[in-house]
Order: sequence, then structure tokens, then C-alpha cells
Amino acid sequence: MILETKRLIIRPISLDDQIDIFEYRRDREINKFQGWIPETIEDVKTFINDTAIQINMPFTWFQFVIVEKQTQCVIGDLGIHFLDKENKQVEIGCTVNKNFQKKGYATESVERVIDY
Repeated sequence: MILETKRLIIRPISLDDQIDIFEYRRDREINKFQGWIPETIEDVKTFINDTAIQINMPFTWFQFVIVEKQTQCVIGDLGIHFLDKENKQVEIGCTVNKNFQKKGYATESVERVIDY
């Protein structure tokens, strides 16, 4: 499943994304309100391997990466946590690389996922 906006591609996370994710997620100051800050690339591999392989699985997190179309760079990630068996309630978490913040990318990606 690939979702798109005018500026972004929102696609499922893969092990190929580990280096990009590590680069922006390891920044403790920027990510101080996040529940997960990797200390090693192995932490990122474990994180990717532990995410759900399909969307809408109760009690799991499904993880997307946010790719800027113009540069084809991974600029962030967006997770959906399915909180109950009926999938009637979810929570969404979004992290954007500090070099790409304040451009509306988080809002744009969250709105597209909600529309989906």
C-alpha cells in the first residue's frame, strides 16, 4: 500500500530505511517526547522487524515512512496503533527529521493516512 500527496509518498517501513530512520530518530533533544529513541542501528532493525506486517491488526503498530517526492529522501515516519479488536480506536504518532520540520509535512501525512 502506497499513499501519496502532492509532495509526499507514504509507504510501509522496510529494513532498507534503517539508516535514514536512525539518523533522525537518535536525536534525543528533537525526539524527547517520543516513546522510542534508538541508540544503535540494531535498535532500528529490531523496531522495523517488530512492527505489524499488515495494517488493521488489533493491538499492533503499523509503521509508514514519509518520503519527500522531490528528493526521494525518507524524512520521517508515521505509526498507527490499533488499540482494540474492532479497530474502532487508533492512535497516530508522527516523527519528522528536524531538517524537514515546519513545512507542513506531518500534517499532510497524517491527513492522508486519516483519509485512507
